[in-house]
Amino acid sequence: MKSKLLLISDSRELFWYCSRKLSGQCEILHSKIQDYKKVLLLAEVLSVICVILDTSSLDSSATHEIRDFVADNFDCTFFTVDSAFGPLPLEVESLCPTHQNEKAFLIESPSPPFYPHDKKNHVKLLEKFAAHEEPVLLLGESGSGKSHMAEVIHLNSSRRERVFVRRNIAELNPSLIESELFGCVKGAYTDATDRKGLFELAGDGTLFIDEIGELSLENQAKLLGILDTGKFCRVGSTREMQVRCRMVFATDADLLARTREHTFKKQLYWRLAKFVVKIPPLRERRDEIVPLALEFARDVGVKLSEDALSFLESQDWVGNIRQLKFCIERSAVLADTKTLFERDLIL
Repeated sequence: MKSKLLLISDSRELFWYCSRKLSGQCEILHSKIQDYKKVLLLAEVLSVICVILDTSSLDSSATHEIRDFVADNFDCTFFTVDSAFGPLPLEVESLCPTHQNEKAFLIESPSPPFYPHDKKNHVKLLEKFAAHEEPVLLLGESGSGKSHMAEVIHLNSSRRERVFVRRNIAELNPSLIESELFGCVKGAYTDATDRKGLFELAGDGTLFIDEIGELSLENQAKLLGILDTGKFCRVGSTREMQVRCRMVFATDADLLARTREHTFKKQLYWRLAKFVVKIPPLRERRDEIVPLALEFARDVGVKLSEDALSFLESQDWVGNIRQLKFCIERSAVLADTKTLFERDLIL
């Protein structure tokens, strides 16, 4: 049975953060500051072994009162955090609850939040696929976070210390895509010089190619050859080179429909479809809206009020994560204060 830790705080962000950092180690219970006595009276039943008090909205006398109440009535570790200036990052010297040989817990400095502690199926798939070397195809609406998911694969793979190279096919000049991917040799075409393509630049790392559905049929055939043989040639050269990188592809297009329209090769589709992860749109991942919004707000130096968070959580976000990010950035620029309320949000 997991040990239970009680967080006394009025901050939803702090509760989410603690839950994320200690997931798998203990269960986090949350009490509003005004309700702490009522919740603590259940501590014996709940087996609470540690109490965290958020002091950001309390004066010293109130903090001492709660500390004394806990010390007089309960056998558990107690410490405080001050989230007044952030509330992230948390500066916690130690969090070491011990109970029946339970190991110590530590809240570390936060990394940007993305997932709640109960990971979704697509995240679990990403982490499983990361352990293998086969190419992975990420499918999802525009702005749903496919680029971030590709990084998740890279960071959970044995190549995490190597380079991560990303390129969006739709952003490339169609006449230069072949040399961008495979490189070229001097004289291959007018003004051509010896240059490495993405497959060489990625080396032993990970190559992420976004909008793979926009690749021409000719280059699709060459990519299929690379996937089948593990070898490629620079444009203008007949010398074969070995592919060493791990490949991840992404698209918001319906590739299967495109195979029926003969604009995407069936052989390539089924080669890529061996390991597919479908990324749900943000409206189907509502428990990520608040942590994402808090991350984006922190990046631009503002805070979000409770009513702002509730409003953001209620929206459908047809533009997914990208729309949410732009909403926070736009609202932060136009607002007159450093705390955004619902009235300040511009969708």
